[in-house]
Amino acid sequence: MKSFTFIFFVALIPSVLSINWFPAICTWDPPISVEAGASLSARIDNPWGGRCTATLRLTDSEFLPINWSFEAIQCTDFELAQLSVPVDLPNGDAYIIWWVCGSRVRGSC
Repeated sequence: MKSFTFIFFVALIPSVLSINWFPAICTWDPPISVEAGASLSARIDNPWGGRCTATLRLTDSEFLPINWSFEAIQCTDFELAQLSVPVDLPNGDAYIIWWVCGSRVRGSC
C-alpha cells in the first residue's frame, strides 16, 4: 500500500475570530501518515451551517487537485465530514484544505 504524509489546513471560523469574519488556519503537528484508499474524518466547526469543501493538493505538480463538497448542515454546530483518499495517488506529501462557506466568508471558496 502506498502511504502519504498529510498536513491538514482547516480554514474555519472559530468563535474567537467569528466577530471579525476572518478564517483561521489550524494545522496538525506532526503531520499524519495516511495510506491510499483510507478514509479520513474531520470535525468541522460550522458556525453558519454552510456548505463545506475539501481540496487535496499533492506536492507533485503532475497531479491535479481533488475536490470534495459537503452539503450544508441543518444547524450551526460541529459536523463530521468524511472523505476517501483515492487509491491511485503517488507516494509523497499532500495537503488537505477545508473551507466552510457562508454568506459572510465570501471569497473563501
